[in-house]
Amino acid sequence: MQITVGHQRLSLGQVESEHLNDAAPFIAHPALLRRRRTNGFVKVVKNKSYFKRYEVKFRRRREGKTDFFARKRLVVQDKNKYNTPKYRMIVRFSNRDICCQIAYAKIEGDQIVCAAYSHELAKYGIMVGLTNYAAAYCTGLLLARRLLHKFGMDQVYEGQVEVTGDEFNVESVDGQPGAFTCYLDAAWPAPPPETKCSGR
Repeated sequence: MQITVGHQRLSLGQVESEHLNDAAPFIAHPALLRRRRTNGFVKVVKNKSYFKRYEVKFRRRREGKTDFFARKRLVVQDKNKYNTPKYRMIVRFSNRDICCQIAYAKIEGDQIVCAAYSHELAKYGIMVGLTNYAAAYCTGLLLARRLLHKFGMDQVYEGQVEVTGDEFNVESVDGQPGAFTCYLDAAWPAPPPETKCSGR
C-alpha cells in the first residue's frame, strides 16, 4: 500500500519507521492500521439491534418439554370437521408411575377427558411393578374401559372377553356410535417403544 506524503510516495512501513524532515513522526490513519494488523474486521453480531429484534421462544420450548412441531400436527383439525375434537392419548412414564390421558385441544387450553394411573392398579390387586410392561398394558386397558363408560359405549364395545393372547381389533358396529379412535402422544425427550405403548 502506497501513501502520498507531500511529493513523495512511501509505503506504510516506511511511514511508520522513518521521520520526515526531522519533524514529528507521521501517524497513519487508524483504519489502515486496524485493517493491517487484524487482517479484516470482525462484526459484532449480538449488539443492541440484535436484542431489540430478539423473539423469545415459548416457555415450554425453553424448558424442553413440548415439541411444537409435532404438537401442531397432533392438534390441528381438518377444516371440514368443524367443532369436532381431535383426541389424542397422552402417555408419560416416570420412575414410579405411568400416566395415561385422553385429551383434545381448545383455544383456552387442553381439555382432559379421562385419565388413568398405574398406582390405581393397587385397587385391582397389582401392588408392585407399576412401571413394567404388564402395568402399562393394564393402565391402558383401565383408561379405555373408563372412557367408554363415560361416553356410554361400554356395553356396545365389550372388548376381548376370552383370554387367547391373539391380536384383537375393534370394528364399528352398525347403528351404534363408531369405535373410539385417537392419536398417540408420546413424550418428547425419550418416547417409549411402540410395543410398550400398544401392548403387543
